[in-house]
Amino acid sequence: MKPVSYYITVSGCIALIALGVYLSSWASSNYLWKMDAARALLSSIQSTSDPNSIESNIAVLSPDDSTFHSGMLNIHAQASTITFNLIDAESNVWISPAFLLANSLWMVGVAGMWKLATRYRQEQLK
Repeated sequence: MKPVSYYITVSGCIALIALGVYLSSWASSNYLWKMDAARALLSSIQSTSDPNSIESNIAVLSPDDSTFHSGMLNIHAQASTITFNLIDAESNVWISPAFLLANSLWMVGVAGMWKLATRYRQEQLK
C-alpha cells in the first residue's frame, strides 16, 4: 500500500499541471490569439484595393483619382507599420513573466509526476 504522502504529492502535481495548462491557455486566448487576429485583419487591408472593404472616407473617391491611389498607399503603409508593431508586441508576450510562470507551472507538475512514477517503479522492483 502506498503512503498518504504519495497521494498528496500526486494530487499536488496534477493540480500544478491543471493550473498551468489553464493559465497558459488563458494567456494565449487573451493576448496571442487577439494579436494574431489583428494581424490577419491588417493583412487583408493590405491586400485589397476595394474601397468598400475598407470603411473610411476614401470610399467616396473615384478609383481613377490620384487622391484615391495616394490614400490607398497611405492606408497600406500604415497597416504594414501596425503589423510589424504587433509582431514585436507578440514576442514580448511570449517572454512575459505571467506567460513564463503559467508554462513553468505545468512543466514542474509533469516533472514531478515523472519523478514519482520512476520512484514508484523502483520501489516495486525491490
